[in-house]
Amino acid sequence: EAHKVLCTMAKVNGKSRPPPIAEPDAKEVAKEQKAGIGVLCDKRLVVRFVVTCANFFSAAAAFYGLGLNAGSIPLSLYVSNLLNGCVQVPAYLLGGYLIQRHWCGRKKAVAGGFCMGGGCLLLSAILRQKAMLLLFYYAGSFGVAVSFGVVFLYAAELFPTNIRGIALSITSLFARFGAMISPYAALAGKVNPSLPPIIFGGMCLVAGSLQVLLPETRGMKLPDTIDDVGLALAADDTDDSDCDSYHGSSER
Repeated sequence: EAHKVLCTMAKVNGKSRPPPIAEPDAKEVAKEQKAGIGVLCDKRLVVRFVVTCANFFSAAAAFYGLGLNAGSIPLSLYVSNLLNGCVQVPAYLLGGYLIQRHWCGRKKAVAGGFCMGGGCLLLSAILRQKAMLLLFYYAGSFGVAVSFGVVFLYAAELFPTNIRGIALSITSLFARFGAMISPYAALAGKVNPSLPPIIFGGMCLVAGSLQVLLPETRGMKLPDTIDDVGLALAADDTDDSDCDSYHGSSER
C-alpha cells in the first residue's frame, strides 16, 4: 500500500517509479517484538542503547538544572532566567541548521553541544570575574540546549523501526531521571556556587566523549530490523578495513 502511494506521487510529479519496498521477514519481526525490552541487550544495539540513555540523562539534568541554578549566579533571579531562555532560542535554531550540514550532522552536533557546554560550565566554576563567569556560564547553557534539541532526533534514527518506540520510551525515562536529580544538584549551589556547574559540566563532557561510539545517521536509510543494524555495522567495518589497506599500500 505504501508503494502504491509512492508510485502515485512519482506519476503526478513526472518521476520514475520507485523500486519495490523490501518486506522484512515477518517471523524475525514478530520474534523481535515479542522479545520486548530484552532485544535492546542485543550486541548490535546495546552500545547505542547505553550511550543514548546517557545522552538523555545528561541533557535533561543539565538543561533543567541550569535553569534551577539561577539563584546561585551573580544576577537577579528574573534576569538570570530571562538570559537563560534567550540563549536557548538561537541554540535550537543552530541545532536545526547543523544537523543538515554534511560536515556536521547529528553526531557532531550532539557531541559538540555537550563538549562546548561541559567545557564552558567547568570554566565558569573556576572563574571569579563576574563578566567572564556569566559569559562562560551562558555559553555552556547554549551548548547544552543545542544537544538537548538534537538528541531526540538522533536517538530516533539510531534504532530499528520495529523497536523504536520501546527504545525511545526507555531513553526518555532516563531523561526524566535526569530531570528528577537536577533540583538536588542545583541545591548544591547553596553550599558552594561552583558545585552545580562542575556537576553538570562533568556530565556533559562524559556524554560528549561517548558519541565516538555512535554512528552518523544523516542521509542514512533508517534500519527496519536489528538485522539491518548488523548489516550497517558490517559495512562500516569493511570500509574501515579497506581504508587501512589503502593507506598501508600507499605507505609501501
